[in-house]
Amino acid sequence: MKINIKISKYITTIDYDYPNFHLTMYYFLCEVCGGELKLNAHNATKWISLDEVDKLNWVPADVLVIEKLKKI
Repeated sequence: MKINIKISKYITTIDYDYPNFHLTMYYFLCEVCGGELKLNAHNATKWISLDEVDKLNWVPADVLVIEKLKKI
């Protein structure tokens, strides 16, 4: 994304089996320190608050992370 970040806290590791592949993702709580947001592999991005997460349609692996974030 071409931004500078500071990692604040490890959140979780998610292992999820989709029909065609296995996904392992490591999640951290981070602070943006500089740079300009530029997408490399995605079509769009949006900054949201935790109060807004339930308004979006998440893929199954992300749902697991959202539940962890709500408990922080």
